[in-house]
Amino acid sequence: MTKIPVILDGDPGHDDAMAWVLARSRPELEILAVTTSTGNVTLEKTSYNAGRVMALIGLEVPLAAGRSRPLLADTMTAPSVHGESGQDGPPLPEPKAPPVPEEAAALMARLIQEADQPVVLIPTGPLTNIASLLLLYPEVKDKIGHIFLMGGGLAHGNWTPAAEFNILVDPEAADLVFRSGIPLTMAGLDVTEKALVYPEDFKRIGAVGNQVARITAEWLEFFYR
Repeated sequence: MTKIPVILDGDPGHDDAMAWVLARSRPELEILAVTTSTGNVTLEKTSYNAGRVMALIGLEVPLAAGRSRPLLADTMTAPSVHGESGQDGPPLPEPKAPPVPEEAAALMARLIQEADQPVVLIPTGPLTNIASLLLLYPEVKDKIGHIFLMGGGLAHGNWTPAAEFNILVDPEAADLVFRSGIPLTMAGLDVTEKALVYPEDFKRIGAVGNQVARITAEWLEFFYR
């Protein structure tokens, strides 16, 4: 089976963490790297959280931190949603390695250039790193196969009546990415708010019995509360 090369980008966050658990479980995906941005909490915290999630799921690929602030907007975080750490709830293993010296955009550009097929980007946080990649390394644009992003909303917002948090954090980055011409699929609030999980589902997931399942169930319980 030819695997699909992907780069995971986010600001974990329980939602991003659970998305990465699912991505790690998919045999058709080859995860090349993980990159982090400021969003739910500061860059230092999202990078630390990413390292802990990677240790939990046994993902041994480069981790790179991106910009510490949006392209133009003031920094905005949301500790009220995921806790002061950005990953409150069950204890996680410590990161196995620190972030690499390369900034996120530089690492993404290098991996995209080295790949023998188009690379898919999966941002689940603000689009700062993806926009930085396109601004700093425009030559890689044609080697990006698709962008699957979590963000936006067609009918309403979740941070203001009109704005969804990931897009609101860095609207200039979002504008650049949406106008890039790269094939793009947006999973906005119109999709994510219909992906419902109930307490009985938490129990069923936790009953799988391994550490990843138990912690995923506890993340869901934390978020539910």
